Amino acid sequence: MLSDFLGLIFPSVCQTCHNPLLTKEELICTVCRYDFPRSNYHLHPQRVDEAIHYGIPNFGLLLPYLKFVKGGKVQTLLHKLKYGNLPALSSIMGEWYGYDLVDAGFQGRFDMVIPVPLHQAKQKKRGYNQVDGFAQALANQLDCEVRTDILQRITATETQTKKSRISRFFNVDEVFHVKPSLGEQLSKKRILLVDDVITTGATLVSTATVLNEYQPKEISFGAIAIARH
Repeated sequence: MLSDFLGLIFPSVCQTCHNPLLTKEELICTVCRYDFPRSNYHLHPQRVDEAIHYGIPNFGLLLPYLKFVKGGKVQTLLHKLKYGNLPALSSIMGEWYGYDLVDAGFQGRFDMVIPVPLHQAKQKKRGYNQVDGFAQALANQLDCEVRTDILQRITATETQTKKSRISRFFNVDEVFHVKPSLGEQLSKKRILLVDDVITTGATLVSTATVLNEYQPKEISFGAIAIARH
């Protein structure tokens, strides 16, 4: 009763368009959900020209959910996710994208989903890793496990937003580490490595290079959004 009353006075609003949410809508309205620009990479899995760009020998698939457009709704969404104390947005995105991937026949395609970790100090300050919910929801839909314990970020890096392409690659060089006691669990596994947004791909390449020391069968890249398409 009290929550219903407060909802009349202070209605919940969509985190991207700021219009009032309807009953059963959570954080994002239905209009924005279907208005988000989708990448549709999952509908064209043969599109592996990115393997040459990324230089990962066992690269599998590139699977970003949305297209990042400067000044658009996806940029607003990612900003709210990272700085608005709204980790639930991550889970919602993963659940929605998981539905699309299952419909496209990806259930059982991966053995594990690994989110790119934050440095411990940054995660403590923010209170959460903005990718964890996305990774967990994808794993639930795709019928595989999510692993947040294998990979660590051992060096805090500066924000990538205003860096050049070359600077982005150097900025994430040698910042990740696989726990040796868990590394053998990567052997012969099909891994979906996920981040919030793919720009140059520097973070994912750096992470995949470290994972490849333990001979996984395949590494695919996933993300909430991709900045080039």
